[in-house]
Amino acid sequence: MQEPLRDFVFIATADWHHPFWTNKQHIASKLAQRGHRVLYIESLGLRQVTAKGRDLKRIQQRVMRSFGGLTQPQKNIFVYSPLILPLHRFSTIRWANWKWLAITIRYFCKKLNFQNPIVWTYNPIITALIKQLHLPYLVYHCVDDLLEAPGMPTQLLQVEEKALCEMCNFVVTTSLPLYESRQHWNPATYYLSNPCDFEHFHQAVQGIPVSKKLEQIPTPRVGFIGALSNYKVDHELLKQVIETYPKYQFVFIGEIGEGDPNSSFEQFKKYQHVHFLGHQPYDQLPSFSAGFDVAMLPCPLNRYTRAMFPIKFFEYLAAGLPVVTTALPALKELKTYCYWSLTSQQFIENLRIALEKEDSVTKKIEQGIALAKKNTWENRLHTLLTLVSEKLS
Repeated sequence: MQEPLRDFVFIATADWHHPFWTNKQHIASKLAQRGHRVLYIESLGLRQVTAKGRDLKRIQQRVMRSFGGLTQPQKNIFVYSPLILPLHRFSTIRWANWKWLAITIRYFCKKLNFQNPIVWTYNPIITALIKQLHLPYLVYHCVDDLLEAPGMPTQLLQVEEKALCEMCNFVVTTSLPLYESRQHWNPATYYLSNPCDFEHFHQAVQGIPVSKKLEQIPTPRVGFIGALSNYKVDHELLKQVIETYPKYQFVFIGEIGEGDPNSSFEQFKKYQHVHFLGHQPYDQLPSFSAGFDVAMLPCPLNRYTRAMFPIKFFEYLAAGLPVVTTALPALKELKTYCYWSLTSQQFIENLRIALEKEDSVTKKIEQGIALAKKNTWENRLHTLLTLVSEKLS
């Protein structure tokens, strides 16, 4: 039976063309591929802006995009970049932001002839906006505990997220810790972990050429792909690992300071066996994974990481890589598929074990690939649309 085609208004916390796609873009894109239409509202600037070059550049880009109206990067996807003052801690500015945005969204919904659109939000501080939209359905996709992220309006978040959950038809969380807390606010709360683009990353074990940017770097290579921010990477652990294994090559792919402009990794650039390759295009990531011998998630344990399910986890597994991680609560139920490390010393030892490529490592890799194959964006979207049909019909 063919699923009914629906219209969605995505209130995202990431811009459409952000170099590292996460839930928002993947799910919106997959919905569009299945014939649903999505009005994608780009990030409303939750984090307090700084005078850093990265933030100033984004402000300039946002101003330019906002005057361009709707864009259509792919069939059935309509992207709008609202000109919002990112000063959400001030109630007057917040009111003005939401008043203007509600008028704009209603205008675009009418222009696109959206029928009973579903508001699908990743932003938890929009209760006043929701009340002004007068749209029939609301879903909150909770992917992070934002209270611990740098520059967030914490007092506002504490009040608004609870109120938003209570307003929703249902809530989806990406980790068990998030589920356990949000279900107290809305009993129609469900846990669905972050999946992966399996076919894309599985190219790493299907003979794809290794990136030429890795050719000059000896083996074994320990890889990390993602945001290089202080609150997501444990600097002390990293220092211990790097100094313990001077013959391992540590390769980092991603922008330094993503999500936290005050981040610095200067202390690691003095090591000859540490390589920062910066941002790399999404379509080239499998060629880097193909050149790694092991992948790592050296995350600190703070309120933010204790609630997150790293999107890189299944991507690493799909690429046929053994994964060494700190003891992230969201991965505890999957620790048989990775090297889940309770202490710094265990993390260091697990890196050595993962690089030995013994039969036990090979078996773990095979099991990881099989698990990743079950956790694709397509499968996850099927589950989400089933929830939509059950809860909103």
